[in-house]
Amino acid sequence: MHADNSAHLRAAARRRHEHTRNRALAALDTHPGPITVSELARTAAVARSWIYTQPEPSWVWWRP
Repeated sequence: MHADNSAHLRAAARRRHEHTRNRALAALDTHPGPITVSELARTAAVARSWIYTQPEPSWVWWRP
């Protein structure tokens, strides 16, 4: 019988998500003005599709 590693997998996924989100928010903080999704994805090294799937309100990602 195999060990149940699901808790460890969920924890790793949660850490990876937070790390990715923090990179995206840091990229926003270093950008002086409006930023496109493509620029944000490139600067933060995240996928554009990841940005679009995030539950944050749009003002978090596209602030003036």
